[in-house]
Amino acid sequence: MVNMTHSTNGEGVRGLLKRIESLSSQKVAVGIPASESKRADSDIDNADLAYIHTHGVRPKAMRDEMQPEINKGTPYSTVLQMYIHEHGSINYQVPPRPIIEPAIENAKSDMAELLGRTAKTAAEDGDIQKSLENVGMAAQSDVKEWFTNPKNGWPENTPSTIKAKGSDKPLIDTGALRNAITFVIQEDEND
Repeated sequence: MVNMTHSTNGEGVRGLLKRIESLSSQKVAVGIPASESKRADSDIDNADLAYIHTHGVRPKAMRDEMQPEINKGTPYSTVLQMYIHEHGSINYQVPPRPIIEPAIENAKSDMAELLGRTAKTAAEDGDIQKSLENVGMAAQSDVKEWFTNPKNGWPENTPSTIKAKGSDKPLIDTGALRNAITFVIQEDEND
């Protein structure tokens, strides 16, 4: 004999659909919010610094041509786009060392598991916000760990950089860039 019971949380199926809709309208963004990216030691903020390291540092002649726009307050990424549209692609003086996207790709199975738990939490009328915060904290941690993860494949520092920094570890100096990595939970703009 099989005993079956029925229970409802909140508004039954209608409540479940509301919770799933609420969850699907949220996203966890990992990176460096512009509002929190200022650095006391530089005119370049942490968001621009992450962009620079993701895409590499350009030759001096290119940087000199771009500097007047940067001085006007135009973000580095916009200035770079303008330069590339005018001159085409360029060679790097310092190789790219991408940060956020490859770190998330490396942790995608763990992220998928956490997102699955978040969906279950929504279905069971649990604390969706807390569950999304757990996803954000895990992603933030994965990105910060990427700086020292051997899988990052970043080219080694040159001997002159090692001499100047006193370190052979790329992107590890003051820790300001790595410490600036955070997450936010926001409404998905695509909805």
